Amino acid sequence: MKAILVDDDINFCEIFLARLQDNAEKLGITIECDVCHNSKEVLQRNVVYDVYFLDIELSGMNGLELAAELRACFVKAEIIFLSFYEQYVWRAFDVRPRAFIRKAQMDKDLPDALKVLIEQDGKRNAVVEISCKGNRSDKIKPMEILFCMSEEHYVRFVWEDGQSKLYRMKLDQAEEMLSKFHFIRTHSRYLINSEYIKEISPDKIVLANGQEIPISRSYKRKIHMTVMNLREQREGASSG
Repeated sequence: MKAILVDDDINFCEIFLARLQDNAEKLGITIECDVCHNSKEVLQRNVVYDVYFLDIELSGMNGLELAAELRACFVKAEIIFLSFYEQYVWRAFDVRPRAFIRKAQMDKDLPDALKVLIEQDGKRNAVVEISCKGNRSDKIKPMEILFCMSEEHYVRFVWEDGQSKLYRMKLDQAEEMLSKFHFIRTHSRYLINSEYIKEISPDKIVLANGQEIPISRSYKRKIHMTVMNLREQREGASSG
């Protein structure tokens, strides 16, 4: 796993790197972590990291602003915020961080955040089988699916790279199969991967590729509750 820590406190960076490697070793994972003390320098690097550890109180472009820039370029990157101030937690969720590490409680929050990354990595590599004609089946990775759309007796699966395929099934079946991967039903015809949500408005969701997905009146409350629950899960993973 390739990571970068962006923090302008040099002393804290040294402490964090030591704790990171210690916890990674205990959990049996390998993390290579670069360090950067300037937000703009991160954006200029020709490197895509798996994980971005971002201090929120950066001088110049702060961590929230940097995260928004990174999220626009690297939709699947994992973002983990660091801060001494817990009041940033809810503001931070607009850019969909995976966790929030309180610097004052790093011994607790850092291993919890790493466990969340391990769990997410497992989901990213998980495979499910979908039956096809002639006793065949396709193996797909749910985390690479952008959204699903009902088309009469079929469901069209649309991948992040724009490819799509029809499978003879009901959308309810697709929803049941993909529920543990944080897919959300927004409409009688649509099921979306919440990992790719870019914007939410009262009547639609905009995905990372610009695709607009309608929200029907009957699903508005459920969507709101689901998104809030996901936010609380992410906060709880690091600051509970």
